[in-house]
Amino acid sequence: MRAPVEPPRTVVVLGMHRSGTSVVAGILHALGVDMGTRAEGEAWVGKHWSNPTGHFENPDFVALDYRLLGGDATGIHGPPKWEDLPGRAGAYREEIRALVARSERPWWGWKDPWTVLTLEAFLPFLAQPSFLLVRRPKEEVLASLRKRSTAEDQEIAALFDLYGERLAALRRELGRFPWLEIDYPELLAHPAPTVQRIIDFLGLRPTREELDRALGLVLGGEALHRQSQRMAVRGVFGFLPWVGWILKRDLRHNPHVVGGDLLATVPKELYQMLRALV
Repeated sequence: MRAPVEPPRTVVVLGMHRSGTSVVAGILHALGVDMGTRAEGEAWVGKHWSNPTGHFENPDFVALDYRLLGGDATGIHGPPKWEDLPGRAGAYREEIRALVARSERPWWGWKDPWTVLTLEAFLPFLAQPSFLLVRRPKEEVLASLRKRSTAEDQEIAALFDLYGERLAALRRELGRFPWLEIDYPELLAHPAPTVQRIIDFLGLRPTREELDRALGLVLGGEALHRQSQRMAVRGVFGFLPWVGWILKRDLRHNPHVVGGDLLATVPKELYQMLRALV
């Protein structure tokens, strides 16, 4: 008699942009939860001077979130359109089902901050989902986003408040599923017990090597700043190839916005990269 096949276990990391979701996704991946390399072997959204330990984002989920929120595969060009998402999500139903199906592993998941606004479109297709909600104080998020974004503080604060409202609503509506809240400052101050809480919550059994790798992703303060500076230096020297990559990507996905997107993106990226050097 064959042993029953265990259904996949899904772990979704939720939180505001710049709230620590990347490090939590990286910890999960180090502990054995597949957080999203694509089936054909293409790398996920990787390291960057603004996120030197890595984003741990599956580009297929990121691109689909963009489109669900009214953008295209290159990004969201304007305010996210999420209020009417239930009415539009039906057109993406088969695409969502197929993406989840090809991403599933015994333990798998994904992280993209925009999923806070799109989660309900994915929910019908998720097997045994658990949710890790990452929180960071508003002022710390605003300070971090100032280094990465040219948006006004008022705009960033409004997005932070929107995410807070949506996360509270999701907690109420999806209370039947397991949730674990992670406080980002607490993770930085006490990484070992916080990582152990994640292990206990999910019932994982990592090896010593996996645990050490997970703890090695937790950087804060001066250590994180030094690593960000090193990556910014590399970014300055590799700036022209990066511009070429952006041009190639945008011509492939949406040639109608290439000119405006490059004019907006390239000077901003260079300015922010130079700021990261100091």
